[in-house]
Amino acid sequence: MSTIVKSAKKPSTVTAIKNESHAKKFVKDVNTDSCIILYYWNSCGHCHSFMPIWDQIKERFNTQKKIYEVEYNDMNTLFPQNLKMFSYPSIVSYNQSKPINFIGHSRTFDNVSDFINKYVKTVTRPTTASRQTTRPTTASRPTTAPKPTRRPTTRPSTRPATKATPKPRATPKKTK
Repeated sequence: MSTIVKSAKKPSTVTAIKNESHAKKFVKDVNTDSCIILYYWNSCGHCHSFMPIWDQIKERFNTQKKIYEVEYNDMNTLFPQNLKMFSYPSIVSYNQSKPINFIGHSRTFDNVSDFINKYVKTVTRPTTASRQTTRPTTASRPTTAPKPTRRPTTRPSTRPATKATPKPRATPKKTK
């Protein structure tokens, strides 16, 4: 007799903002944590061509990063005065309410992945093993390397020395 083992599936961190509760969760995460959001429009050709890449991004970061997506029509009803987007698709990272736009790069899987890894913190969820009441021993704590000390530079300063007082101009002699 064989036994069926179910794998523990981690909950998804991808949320499509479709209603007020999703919008409230998004606003809370924007103000307190870091997350990434895709603003798109169903009638946009660029959005349609980007969606397969966005699906790969969601699959890749499904359980690691907080990911949101909102469609233009939903955005206008849920956030009428707060969000103004002028180009679609727009990818924005929020880190404690500071927006960082993904601009100036082609929207490839690698570029978007690098952007997410750089600007969005990884989601940490408590597990049963990490809910300890005692402090971990020093052997299990991560060690950090000491910060390097800065040596004084011997280069001359690029600032000009003090300004000299200007010499008085000689006034031309008046002829009669």
